[in-house]
Amino acid sequence: MKVIFYKDITLAEALELLEKRAQEGELNENQKKMYDYLKKFTQIDAEKAKALVEKLVTEYNVSRPDAIQIVNMMPSNIDELRNLLQSERYYSNEDLQKILKVLK
Repeated sequence: MKVIFYKDITLAEALELLEKRAQEGELNENQKKMYDYLKKFTQIDAEKAKALVEKLVTEYNVSRPDAIQIVNMMPSNIDELRNLLQSERYYSNEDLQKILKVLK
């Protein structure tokens, strides 16, 4: 299989892709394992995940990789959220509270 392009996606988007793939034909062993994992740990649907990532990037100036991690993990408090933010930008507690509200 040849990689045509690379794009970071959320767990929900990966699950959606595997579900489409499963409808087209049978998944191989690795894909089945990944599908089972994603079914277990994906907390929201792909459309909501995409919208949340875009909102975090555009409205809160979060880097796309950080936004994807935030949406994948769906932190419930400031400490969890702060641990996911890997950028050089400083986020105040007020900023972090606003981000947490968006996730709920």
